Amino acid sequence: MRFVKALLLLAVFVFGLLFLVQNSLELGFVQQAGGPTKTLTLHLDLYFGDLQWQSAAVPLYIVILTTFVTGVLFATALLIIDRIRIGCALMSRNRAVRILEKEVERLRAEKNKAEERKELPAGTEDAKS
Repeated sequence: MRFVKALLLLAVFVFGLLFLVQNSLELGFVQQAGGPTKTLTLHLDLYFGDLQWQSAAVPLYIVILTTFVTGVLFATALLIIDRIRIGCALMSRNRAVRILEKEVERLRAEKNKAEERKELPAGTEDAKS
């Protein structure tokens, strides 16, 4: 299953690189001779009060790369949180297993002692006869 996931991830990565290479001019990675680079100005208007924001002109590829890196960091954080949660659950299960194993050993020891007590009187009566 890990092999399939790795192949799928590799295919998505290669597809993304292929897209960026084939559209480098349109995305602003490569500047046309004598032409300006493609830029974006981001806006945010919250429609109540005078809360408006506008960014400086940013090259389009910076916006794309920033979005990609933000997504990778967010996904990594979620995976780390999930890994920690699973690790804590595993530790508590292992602790419960150790407690139950000790209980089983104690019960087996009690059973063996009880069987020895039953055998001793029977064995001593045969020797006395």
